[in-house]
Amino acid sequence: MGLEGSEILPRATNQKHQHPRQALKSLGKRDRPYLIGIAGGSASGKSTFARALAVSLKDFEPVILSQDRYFRDWSEPDEREERLARTANRPESVLWEAYIGAVKKMLSGEDVQEPAPGSRAAKYDKDVFTIKPGRVLILEGLFILWSEELRSLLDLGIYIEVEDSERILRRLLRDVQEEKGDLGRAAEWIRKDVLPNFPIYTGATKNYADLIIPNTQPYSRAVPVIAQGIRCILEGDDQSEAFTLVDWEEDSQVPKSRWWHSRGWRR
Repeated sequence: MGLEGSEILPRATNQKHQHPRQALKSLGKRDRPYLIGIAGGSASGKSTFARALAVSLKDFEPVILSQDRYFRDWSEPDEREERLARTANRPESVLWEAYIGAVKKMLSGEDVQEPAPGSRAAKYDKDVFTIKPGRVLILEGLFILWSEELRSLLDLGIYIEVEDSERILRRLLRDVQEEKGDLGRAAEWIRKDVLPNFPIYTGATKNYADLIIPNTQPYSRAVPVIAQGIRCILEGDDQSEAFTLVDWEEDSQVPKSRWWHSRGWRR
């Protein structure tokens, strides 16, 4: 299985989507995988971030379930599909029933088979393979935070944010250098398809994220921090209290200690 597909790496356990404060206090044994959703625009580094997080949690046997593997095959559209724009930059391009069904199966401890029937991946991958659940399940794709049903399953929602200009440059370099595409066609596709759809269907979903992470450096320092927090949760470590959020009200008193004042604490 190549890096472009769903990947079996290290494993996890889960509950209903909740505020990070409650999620980080969910200690002890879990009855299903810890579910992380990673969204962001094209060439924002979603896949790279997901893999880095999986490697950091490899002893929990994580699984990456890529949404790209569940894009519908537009080559033989039915009547409904004829009315839809044939683009991978809108939510209707995803086989939602198949994708969410696969996620729910893995959360229940069941195996999942890929590629999904009717997907673009099934057109090119003739061999069916089985993915076994682990203790951590990582979802990554353009529309991970678009579906309310999918969001309700997440333990942690992450949005990878990169300036449009940087993402466009990355995408052009990928299309032309790595995939040997035509620069003119790639630029035209970005202008007519990617740029108009991104703010509506992907960029707007960052409002549903628990964490928004800027990804302009080759290696994100956020990876080990997030991994350590999840590790504490899964292991039921008392140190997980260090990852809980501080309750703060408008009338809260400024802490009376030299530690705070020496660091320029302000209300």
